[in-house]
Amino acid sequence: MTFDWSGYQFPSRVEFLSVDVDEFSLAALINFPLRRVRPEFVAYEHNRYWTGDTYRDPARAIMADFGYDLLCSDVRLLDRQLGDYVFEDWFVTPGVAKRAEALRSDDLSWQEICQRAGIDTGGRLL
Repeated sequence: MTFDWSGYQFPSRVEFLSVDVDEFSLAALINFPLRRVRPEFVAYEHNRYWTGDTYRDPARAIMADFGYDLLCSDVRLLDRQLGDYVFEDWFVTPGVAKRAEALRSDDLSWQEICQRAGIDTGGRLL
């Protein structure tokens, strides 16, 4: 699958980008115009629990090449039915990384990261 972003008009400032199209996430990221559009925060779903490092490692290399900092690696999802599994990485621009250093983590759930940030998730699990 290919993604054509050429006809899309992006705002001058993009704060957040979520790349979540399952096995097509890497293709979407590869084709995203990161030279032109610089989201400050990128959540990239690699579904490591399902695909291993197949989509995770190439995405990390791409994001590093574009100067992004891997702020939260191997973010886990706590699901009442499916259990606990690693599903995404969170990347930020260097300026955001300085402000978000307290959130830097490896292998925490999104709920634990939100708790560090003082964000009330209401104790929600999916």
